[in-house]
Amino acid sequence: MATGEERNESNELKNDVLKVYSEVTAAANGLVTELRSENEKNDEEIRKSVDGIIDDVAMKNKAFETAVTELAEDSEFEKFTIAFFGQTNAGKSTIIEALRILFGEEGRQSKIAENVEEKDRLGKEYDKKCEDVLLKLEAMKEMYKPKPLLNRIAWPMVMFVVGLAIGALCMWRCM
Repeated sequence: MATGEERNESNELKNDVLKVYSEVTAAANGLVTELRSENEKNDEEIRKSVDGIIDDVAMKNKAFETAVTELAEDSEFEKFTIAFFGQTNAGKSTIIEALRILFGEEGRQSKIAENVEEKDRLGKEYDKKCEDVLLKLEAMKEMYKPKPLLNRIAWPMVMFVVGLAIGALCMWRCM
């Protein structure tokens, strides 16, 4: 609920804005009037050409007056509104988000809390996956661990000697 002081400030603001609207409208009307009076000094041929331009300006001025009237009627002076406009990637959204955080907007604060929870959850998932990968790597390392030199040489030598013995036996029997 607005206090009396807030309502007075809102009414003062509304009156100031309406004053600006009326000054701008009066200035635009004065411009059209001045153009018409200046055009009276021109010869008839120039006057006809300039009259078309003045009529176009007057028509645009009427549309402007209508827009100003609608704006004055639809304006909300109890709320403070800021509009941002500019080129793409100029930082408009960044400024808006910074203001939402700075002023502690409830919706933005809950989104930040959700993002922190999500970051923590994803961090735990990442840690778990890293542990699983490390365990698999350790198992692979054990599986491919080099055998002692004696084992690498002894078995092939034993197999070679057994093969020679079988070969010699076969040759002896065949003779």
